[in-house]
Amino acid sequence: MVVKPSRSELRALLCSKYPTVEDRVMYLLERFPRARNNDTYLLILYWRYFDEIGDYILYIPYEVIERATKPETVRRTRQYIQNTLGIYPPTPSTQVKREKAEKAMRRIYAMR
Repeated sequence: MVVKPSRSELRALLCSKYPTVEDRVMYLLERFPRARNNDTYLLILYWRYFDEIGDYILYIPYEVIERATKPETVRRTRQYIQNTLGIYPPTPSTQVKREKAEKAMRRIYAMR
């Protein structure tokens, strides 16, 4: 009898094979050509294959994903409301995390 690996075991295997976000996105873009044209689809695939949230996203028809509001639109709107309008600010701990992440990304892209 062949034992099929669990979703978490498959995820761990993929994460070890593709250790960085860049590696993972490249894997998905190669394997799923539609993801090259749709960031929402790419994000859902990323979650399904590399993040625990994927255990809860089993199937969404591509046509439904195409009609969905883009994650970047939601993020930019949240950013505008908080940074420009100055309302609904994040908690201080979230603000610190965002500042650290921004600095880390600036360092990564400065090295290229």
